Amino acid sequence: MKKKALFGITMLSVVILLAVSCAEPLPPEIRIKDATEARDIVLSYLRDHHPQNAPAEGITWDEKDITPPDLVGASTRLFTSDVWEVQVSYPVVLPVNTIYTVTVVRIANGSYWKGQLKADGTITETSPFQQMTQETSQKVAEDFVMHSPTFVFDGIEDTLKLTESVTLRCPYCWQFTYEFDSAHAGYGDRTDQMLAEVITHHVAVITIDHMDITRALMDEKWDMLQQKMIDEQLPPPPPSGVPAAPNDSIVTAKVLDIINVGGNIPWEIVIEIQSSEDVPGLNNATKSRVGETITVKTSDDVSTLEKGQIITAHVQLRGDERSRFFEASEIK
Repeated sequence: MKKKALFGITMLSVVILLAVSCAEPLPPEIRIKDATEARDIVLSYLRDHHPQNAPAEGITWDEKDITPPDLVGASTRLFTSDVWEVQVSYPVVLPVNTIYTVTVVRIANGSYWKGQLKADGTITETSPFQQMTQETSQKVAEDFVMHSPTFVFDGIEDTLKLTESVTLRCPYCWQFTYEFDSAHAGYGDRTDQMLAEVITHHVAVITIDHMDITRALMDEKWDMLQQKMIDEQLPPPPPSGVPAAPNDSIVTAKVLDIINVGGNIPWEIVIEIQSSEDVPGLNNATKSRVGETITVKTSDDVSTLEKGQIITAHVQLRGDERSRFFEASEIK
């Protein structure tokens, strides 16, 4: 009898343990362990879902740690090739809790993609492939201001205006100034605070670099990214990097598209390179691109060009190790 009772108790314990184990969720599978694996998973996803825009397989990547020296608890890795940039940012937490933010940029034509990747391999697109133009960057800046705590708390919506746009020296970089009125004084979310009921005018200056907000200052005293008053002068922007080596080439090409993007270099032309001649004493950065389609920027007035037209032009690789682009001149 005792043996039967003991057996019954043992079986009951097993059943309870099984029920408890089934009730507890299993930890998610960890497929991504570092930034390189995150890059590769995203690129494989893009080849499957956006094959016309995705980087090809077999590309050789250079890797660099671009984490700001004063940033604790996060890391950013930059992978570059001649044509592409992939940036992977992630918090330094347990692998199972890590969410990687990945941006993919095609340097030649300024196409941009951004998404988030969980440790189990789940990908969420936060920005589908689009061109990094002044218009799209302005939309990023405007959305940021409209969703900032100061504006959300008591900003007067119909007072929000863009008052200045500045094209910066780096490619795909702009600075936008927005002005608006608030119903009270102060900054940020001021719930439960005693506030002066006075209309307060604000000036927000937003800097965009490759669709990312790198600086956001309100009234030259409120850091909109950190949501705190500026105790001391912010450090200058990081250096632009190593410039491209002197180069030039005389290119014959077919015009596929002409785009007026505005700014200091107001035109972009999508061309199919048919031939590329050397310029004595200089490197030729387009010789290996014959037969390919690239996008070039130009300050020449190309409003009279037509699609399908054959042109000749001097084409040079500009920019630095972080952001490169082709610039055309003397277009005929």
